[in-house]
Amino acid sequence: MVEREAFREQVRESSDIVDVIGEAVALRPAGPGRYTGLCPFHNETAPSFHVNAERGFFHCFGCKESGDVFGYLMKREGLSFPEALNHLARRAGIPIPEADPRKASRDEKLRAANRKALDYYQRALRNEAGARARAYLKKRDITQSTITECGLGFAPDRWDDLTTTLEKSGITRATLIEAGLTREAPRGGHRDFFRNRLIVPILDGQGRAAGFAGRSLDGSEPKYINSPDTPVYRKRSVLYGLHRARSAIRRERTAILFEGYFDCLSAWQAGIAGAVAVCGTALTPDHAKLLASQAKDIVLAFDADAGGRRATFASLPILLEAQLRVRVAPLSGGRDPDDVIREEGAANFREAIRTAPAFVEFLVQEALQQAHSAAGGGRAAAARAVIEIIARAPSPLDREEWLGEAAGPLGFSLESAREEMARLRGRPRGGRPRAQGGGPPGSPPPPAPPRRSPTPAERDLIRWADARPDEVADLLRQAEPGELEGFASSSILLDLKQAADAGGARVAGRLKELALEASDRQRLLIEIQMEAVGLNTEKQNPKDCLDALRVLKLRQQQAKLRTAARGSGDEATDALSQLQRVSEEIDRIQEALPPDSHQG
Repeated sequence: MVEREAFREQVRESSDIVDVIGEAVALRPAGPGRYTGLCPFHNETAPSFHVNAERGFFHCFGCKESGDVFGYLMKREGLSFPEALNHLARRAGIPIPEADPRKASRDEKLRAANRKALDYYQRALRNEAGARARAYLKKRDITQSTITECGLGFAPDRWDDLTTTLEKSGITRATLIEAGLTREAPRGGHRDFFRNRLIVPILDGQGRAAGFAGRSLDGSEPKYINSPDTPVYRKRSVLYGLHRARSAIRRERTAILFEGYFDCLSAWQAGIAGAVAVCGTALTPDHAKLLASQAKDIVLAFDADAGGRRATFASLPILLEAQLRVRVAPLSGGRDPDDVIREEGAANFREAIRTAPAFVEFLVQEALQQAHSAAGGGRAAAARAVIEIIARAPSPLDREEWLGEAAGPLGFSLESAREEMARLRGRPRGGRPRAQGGGPPGSPPPPAPPRRSPTPAERDLIRWADARPDEVADLLRQAEPGELEGFASSSILLDLKQAADAGGARVAGRLKELALEASDRQRLLIEIQMEAVGLNTEKQNPKDCLDALRVLKLRQQQAKLRTAARGSGDEATDALSQLQRVSEEIDRIQEALPPDSHQG
């Protein structure tokens, strides 16, 4: 354990967070040891993302993402902590301690099973059993270089050959079942999950086989089967080809999203390097969040048949909610992108992607077709369907622009479209209008209360704990727990009070520990520590901050006592007496505070 912690700290100290983040984000100096740039975790036009080189932390004041160099890689690349640690170790040229094979984690065992399964499938594609699969790939115009680069394989039509082969290599049957490579047979025993299928490996962010897709070669249904979700593979949060396409997507800030694996393979061959695809499932918010961490623009290139158009329609609100700019490739004739590339050529398809119009044009066309159909419900229903999608965009400026583009072609005024938008945004998704506090159904909801922020006194006391831990430790030991409760940062302050019993060094150490934990208070702490304005050491001290917090607590008590004192009887008399004492205590503390201290 001690060796592992020493390794972690060695990697942290050898990994300059500015250099690591600077590989993907253009950072500009913003003061001594501070840098700023556009946030890699959400789309923005003005930089709110800050990096503090001295502390080794980043924080975005827009989306509130924050953390250290490990947290950055985990969020940006979708890595676990051990994966981020090993990645940075390799980057810094630090040898990675060998793990005891007897203590291999469950995830490591599953990845080992997938790796050996992929080797098996690739060998099978090359040998005599794979002749039919090779002929199929040739028919689909998939080149040998693509086959090799994308690791395609073949699962022979044998009952349990993979299971037997991998068990002989040391993989247990329980691991094979958990990895989704083996299934229990209806009449007992076990059988291979993929049989007589072309195999498409699905890689994780580190280029490791996480799961597989198997395409039927004999016309049997279903056409595709996919690995079940496992601890190392979750379809709702994995995009096929992202490991390969990531550098191109980051360079262009654009991803091309397909429905099918072969669409993606054909797109890569056609020179569209930023192609990715969903893996046997509909697009999810997790997919959209993953795309938003890499790109600003998305081009949807789903099939042009009815199913593909429905999938496009369903994907738009999910992508808009992730603040992505969306365009839709104009495919026609009910074809899929692979067909278009082979029939019209790579150059024409690249031009279609380059000139793809904004999603509003697709929405309007789709809605008008529905309006003219027998079951479409008319223009009003068509317009409502379009507005419902536009309403999901977070930015009011974007919503206004898109409403303006859609209203005219749909035959409605911009004003009526705005009214419908306001009505739709005033109700929960899929439900009736909200009724607020006995108001009439459909009345607009009150604005959501803002997230409570720490007072200036809280913020500065925490910053003083960083600057003068010994002095703050003495103050916190003397403070009553109740004086630190009820504030936005109370969990941090009470944690530091507990640490203060062991002295200033423990307070400083606890601050570092809190900055590493994945929690809301970690984000709050880093936000406070990343503030650009420094402490006023000439006109303020830690005691002033703690006294200002005491005044705030007393004022809360004062307000309650005033209410109680308006009553009658002994309770009102007691409240009036207590109110006098509290008011005197407030005056006493305020007299000792400097004029510009935090008192409100």
